[in-house]
Amino acid sequence: MVPQMSSTSHPDRFIPVSDGSYARYKSIMRLSRKEQDEVLGRERAILRDDTLGLIERESLWAAIHDVHRALKTLKGQIIEVPSYPSRYRDSVPFSGAGLPKAFFLNFGNDCGLEVDGDHERFIEGTYFVACTMGGKTGYRYVVVSDTPHDMDGKSVPLGVSLLEQTRVAIGFVELGHTLDESINRVTGDPLICSSVQHETVRGALNGGIDLVSRLSMNIDVPTNAASMRLVF
Repeated sequence: MVPQMSSTSHPDRFIPVSDGSYARYKSIMRLSRKEQDEVLGRERAILRDDTLGLIERESLWAAIHDVHRALKTLKGQIIEVPSYPSRYRDSVPFSGAGLPKAFFLNFGNDCGLEVDGDHERFIEGTYFVACTMGGKTGYRYVVVSDTPHDMDGKSVPLGVSLLEQTRVAIGFVELGHTLDESINRVTGDPLICSSVQHETVRGALNGGIDLVSRLSMNIDVPTNAASMRLVF
């Protein structure tokens, strides 16, 4: 069954913002070549001091599109995850047993997973998609932070949309290895890559995966996690 995405979840907001940004870009492309260069220069001005730059940010944007598309194509699930996982400490070998081919752990702000150096931003959730990379079978994952809920992409500069939407960290966990091992090798936005190293974020991810596996296999979840639920 295809999930009905929550109006507050990243999977629901990403495509409208992306579409709005593309519409803004197309309108700029209708200008003369000289005007295009001038306008795009202003639109992307915020990226001049960015440590990653335009090309790397666009690569991260494409990665989010990939996992978002997989979530829809594979009829993935969105799992609401309250505060319990942030207290979960165990990191066991990632078996993939009972896990959907694609799912999104939606932490929201209930887990209090603040981003390093930005107390106004928090780790919102994580996409997981089963895949094979370099001959190894496992799950690709993209940790995303929250974005302004009123951002529609069409009314803000392209550089701002790109920067806001790519506050992410990307990793791959091979089956038989722990998620904690892979977190040490994530790439992406420096602030998010730093934030996922914290014990609370690792705990949220490990606990969320444990929850998904238990729910998928109809195993009882801990009593202090009773408010967790699958959102279809």
